[in-house]
Amino acid sequence: MTFFVQGNGFSTLSVEIYSRARRGISLEINALSTIVFLFSILLVIGYYYIVREREDKHAGAILDMLSGENKEMMLKMAQALVVN
Repeated sequence: MTFFVQGNGFSTLSVEIYSRARRGISLEINALSTIVFLFSILLVIGYYYIVREREDKHAGAILDMLSGENKEMMLKMAQALVVN
């Protein structure tokens, strides 16, 4: 599909990798693959921490509304939900 939508003299990253891999895997392809892989891992880790922070803020706001024994019980329930 990409072959049909690309313009003259231009090549997408996936087409470039495929065409170079057909000629033999070079150090450039290995380096590029490593960079793309590490960038993907960083995105996943960043997403994990962002979601975790939002959940902690949300749980804290709910707990602030409660008082006494209910607060301790809800804290345990929230922690159990976060673990699962």
